[in-house]
Amino acid sequence: MLSTLEDSDGFVWYELLLVIILISFFATLVVPRFLEVKEKENVIKVEQALETIYRRQRSYFAESGRYGLLDDLRIGDLGFVTRSFNFTVEHVTDSTYTAIGKQKKEPYRFMSIDQDSNWAGDLLLEE
Repeated sequence: MLSTLEDSDGFVWYELLLVIILISFFATLVVPRFLEVKEKENVIKVEQALETIYRRQRSYFAESGRYGLLDDLRIGDLGFVTRSFNFTVEHVTDSTYTAIGKQKKEPYRFMSIDQDSNWAGDLLLEE
């Protein structure tokens, strides 16, 4: 038995190459799917942040009779999403507004909601 262990040279180069090729192949299948899931998760968090702004705008309107800017709504921190997105409330009048979540880095994708709960933007998930 000792002589058979001494004769073994371990793996040959083509066995190691085959393992590397197989790992690379499976990685090409798994990594894009992981990135897709991560992107959908971020979009859902942006949507939730905009829904929070929408609900606060409704409350603010009920209290003051007009829509407010983001500072007026006293929302606080919108979570981790603010590291990747800027949130603004634009086109504010007594009866209208648009809340926008826009990526801080290229490609600057965005999602928005208005006072009538109309959604727009290139971040919307297709159902």
